[in-house]
Amino acid sequence: MRCVRGPLAAGEVTAIFLKVAVAADAPAGRPFTVRVRSGRLETTAKSSVGVRASGAAARFAADGRLAARVVGNALVSSAAPAAPCGAAAGDRERDSGVSVPVDLDRDPSTRTSSCADLDLPAGGKVLWAGLYWSGGGQGAVPAEDIRVRAPGMPGYTTLHAAEVARRNLPTGSGYQAFADVTSFVRTAGGGRWWVAGAPARTGTVRHAAWGLVVMAEDARQPYTRAVVLDAAAVVGSEDKALRLPLDGLAPGGAPARIDLMVWNGEGVRAGVITMNDRGGREDRSRADVLGQGDAGGVAVDTLHALLGPHPALQLATRRDPVFFGVAVVSARTWS
Repeated sequence: MRCVRGPLAAGEVTAIFLKVAVAADAPAGRPFTVRVRSGRLETTAKSSVGVRASGAAARFAADGRLAARVVGNALVSSAAPAAPCGAAAGDRERDSGVSVPVDLDRDPSTRTSSCADLDLPAGGKVLWAGLYWSGGGQGAVPAEDIRVRAPGMPGYTTLHAAEVARRNLPTGSGYQAFADVTSFVRTAGGGRWWVAGAPARTGTVRHAAWGLVVMAEDARQPYTRAVVLDAAAVVGSEDKALRLPLDGLAPGGAPARIDLMVWNGEGVRAGVITMNDRGGREDRSRADVLGQGDAGGVAVDTLHALLGPHPALQLATRRDPVFFGVAVVSARTWS
């Protein structure tokens, strides 16, 4: 892979996110080499770790004074009514076993709709934004289109998924769809965002929800390195836990903020562990339980941890398997 950047002024710093495609037969453990050249000057660097058989590719990554925002709400719920506009709902009732469409916008053209309030840093540029939606149930066929109403707009705009990931779930089939909405959010800004649309084209839907993930500049924040991971993986019990390696994100011992979005994720335990050289687990930080304020179809939560040597984000559940959506990991780089 090769990329070209213009000249830097004296004292200027830049960061470039390279999307690297790894071949199926690439040898495990071999580090990557990066070569930087400017005129007659040239230097090389090698990655601290090599190709792994597990983990997740970064959807987006950046360095700087950054703020991550993750909001969402349910479109179909098998519990009590969804929290209005993504508000926390710690006193919600348990799963009733009956799926009920959520329709909050009072628009006769929608059968399901919900909203969430997006709070962006004042004056901060939106660097990246992604819209995710998910549904699951018996014979559920993914809905590749979704309707979005930005703050202050009179009507909805229809968006088409750029990617759709399908997975097998205990309740049937499930999917996670993604669309890049950077320009949309950059233009509309913060405020109340609405999402509406059929959670599946066909089939019986047990749960469906949506989430909006935004990375923006924030001059009030310390210098950090941030990455967006969206593996669309099924999370099981401890022996089938999801582990996402975080090597190379920041120096050992760096504090990190992790914003998580898990579909129908009540009761998921999340924490940062240290992996040994053989890929096994050594020790584990305090794990937090997500979804105690679950909006019915999506759990949005934040945890704080210290990244030790060879850190990995681990998610597990003591109940039925659930569907992992997105993790935004922001780590101090001490620069």
